Amino acid sequence: MHRLLQRQLRRFLGSDEEISEELQRFVQAVDAAYTQADDDRALLEHSLELTSQELLERNEQLRQQKEKSEQMVSERTAELEQLVIQLQIASEVARDATTTQNLDELFTNAVELVRSRFGFYHTAIYLTDDRQKSAILMAATGKVGQKMLAEELRLTLDESSLFSQAIISGNPKIALAADKDEEHLINPMLPETRSEIALPLRVDDQINGILNIHSREESAFDSGIVPVLQTLADQLAAAISNTRLLREMVQTLRESEAATISYTQKAWQNVLQRSGSVLGFRYRGIGIEPITDGDPQGEQVPSKSFQDDKFTKLSVPIRVREQVIGTLNLQIEEDQTLPETTALTESVAERMALALESARLFEETRQLADQERFITQITDKMQYTTTIDDLIQQTFQDLYSALSASHIVVHLGTENQLRDKLVQHASLNKD
Repeated sequence: MHRLLQRQLRRFLGSDEEISEELQRFVQAVDAAYTQADDDRALLEHSLELTSQELLERNEQLRQQKEKSEQMVSERTAELEQLVIQLQIASEVARDATTTQNLDELFTNAVELVRSRFGFYHTAIYLTDDRQKSAILMAATGKVGQKMLAEELRLTLDESSLFSQAIISGNPKIALAADKDEEHLINPMLPETRSEIALPLRVDDQINGILNIHSREESAFDSGIVPVLQTLADQLAAAISNTRLLREMVQTLRESEAATISYTQKAWQNVLQRSGSVLGFRYRGIGIEPITDGDPQGEQVPSKSFQDDKFTKLSVPIRVREQVIGTLNLQIEEDQTLPETTALTESVAERMALALESARLFEETRQLADQERFITQITDKMQYTTTIDDLIQQTFQDLYSALSASHIVVHLGTENQLRDKLVQHASLNKD
């Protein structure tokens, strides 16, 4: 019988007397109810205990996941902050390195900034030759770099080299000092190198060189910094290409200017030769007069203004493309030359230079047009001749009419025959 029921029976019945048969059945039913209640409570308590344990375990898992997530967020935030810093450094390096239009300064600035800002061991720039057979050192950091430059270092690009792999693939290539097969890492001049990267200097699909970086750390070139360095290398490659193009344009412009100046000099020399003895023109209040060779009044005044007792003399050069082709000389009846007068005279000289050059170009164009028209006329007449004699006679007549040539000769024959005739002709003239 249930202990609780026994205590209750003693309390209410007052003795341990036997219970009647009718009451016995009732007591048994109550005893069964008490026992069932205890079993139900024990089952509930066990269930609650299991649930509580599960909740505790779940809370612990959530706590661990939270800590792990917070750690991952913290690590990712640190990586992003580091990436932002690296991108800022790369942007500053590219900006500072490309502020010059001189290639040598661009190379030197780039390697020094990459080494100092990122804290690397050694940095260098190599450019490939036209045949992509070797890489030529253009700039390197430190005393070692200066020594390598003095030796005019040139590396052969074979298939197994780090540089060749980067150039062929167009992607960065990394090597570690622990890799025994990487012979290029066995460099007595750079004994502290633990890792090395070769970044292709690429513009569109063309690769013109390598940005080579050495580090004292084996894990210096992880997946986070490599894209940053390659972006920097691409910016440097674009700057190098633009600087090269600018230098070529400047050189072409200088050559064009020199050719233009030379052409202008020869053109005006021809104009003066065609003018014969005429040196210029003057106006003395009675009309325009030519100044000829030997004219005592044709002397040019000095190339600056000065005064005498009667008037002021002023001389301003007439320039075409920085070439002096003459002077504009004035005699002014006043005791001094005002700044406005000088400025006006210089302005007139500039306009006169433009007008004279335009007139010369027009005359030259007209002469070329006349020559072309003359050649066309001769060619048209040639088309209507049927024999060699008629063709030569017609050509001689046209040349005589156009050039007033007193002696015209045409030799027909092979190259060897003509050469022999020229030799004989020279020998006869010599005798």
